[in-house]
Amino acid sequence: MDANLQNMLASGAYAEAVELCEKLELDAASDAGNFAYSDVLLACYLILNDLDSARFLWKRAPVTVKANEQFKGLWVIGANMWQRKYAAVYAACDAFNGTEQQRALVMAIAASFRQRTITLIAKAFSSISLAECCELTNLQAPDVLKSWHPLSRQ
Repeated sequence: MDANLQNMLASGAYAEAVELCEKLELDAASDAGNFAYSDVLLACYLILNDLDSARFLWKRAPVTVKANEQFKGLWVIGANMWQRKYAAVYAACDAFNGTEQQRALVMAIAASFRQRTITLIAKAFSSISLAECCELTNLQAPDVLKSWHPLSRQ
């Protein structure tokens, strides 16, 4: 893997990683279309909640890339995010099977999705049952209560 890309991912600079991957994708298009970082690009789009770009990456990916189990697994996560199937997003993240780096990206997807969900709940609900909150965030009740901030409705 490209050393710059590896450093960006390790430091959580996902927007910069997207820019680099998009540049590498364009370079690969003129070079027989062999783009090796499709999975990283898709994962970064999902971490950043750029679902439109993720969907278009899935659509433009060659059949050989779409046949890759890890790329398909990432797309299952993205498709569930697109359809707002919260429990299915977490289930797909838990079921994902890939390299250590891919698993780290999937964990980042789940964490960012969970944080966006908590923010959405805080803004959208004046009251919500603990059970429903647990379902939407895939956290146990004690963890939900620990992560909840009473002033987060700002």
